[in-house]
Amino acid sequence: MGATYFSIQAHTTDRDAVLTCARSFAGKHPYEFQCYVGEALGQWTAVYPSFSAVMDPFAKELSQALGCLVLTLASADEDEVLCNFCLAGKDYSYFKISPGRKRSPKQQAPVAKKLALLEGILTADQQKELLAYISHPPDVLFSSDVLKTLCQALAILNATTSYDYILRNDYSADLDRQVELVKIA
Repeated sequence: MGATYFSIQAHTTDRDAVLTCARSFAGKHPYEFQCYVGEALGQWTAVYPSFSAVMDPFAKELSQALGCLVLTLASADEDEVLCNFCLAGKDYSYFKISPGRKRSPKQQAPVAKKLALLEGILTADQQKELLAYISHPPDVLFSSDVLKTLCQALAILNATTSYDYILRNDYSADLDRQVELVKIA
């Protein structure tokens, strides 16, 4: 069993707006939702939610409230990477990247549609390069290597940690850059 990393990345530098939305959502879901919110790094602000059934509704609500793209990124047990897209309150679902597993052209089409939501973040050529990588990921031992490559393409930092690691104070070595984290509970 390997590490599991989970974060919600909002394409915004407005950390205060992310904090406001997280506090409001936690107020409506006091028993299901807790999180840490990091500082904005580049064009992204990270949220590290506790694992619960309301994580996806939070990402959807965050995208609606802030009017920005919100990605949910997970490296599950070092076996696969999951990436979910929310924009303007709509959940566009997720795709899975399994190291060493190739996608057929038919399987690439839905992923390409999701990557088109990255317009303004990635050029069309960069989207094609990312699709090629996602469709033929290397056969690596740890899926976090795939997550790191995905994040590097999108200029996302600090995606290789999660709520539980932060709660146990077992996360600093995994961060790209140290940031102040605000707990919402």
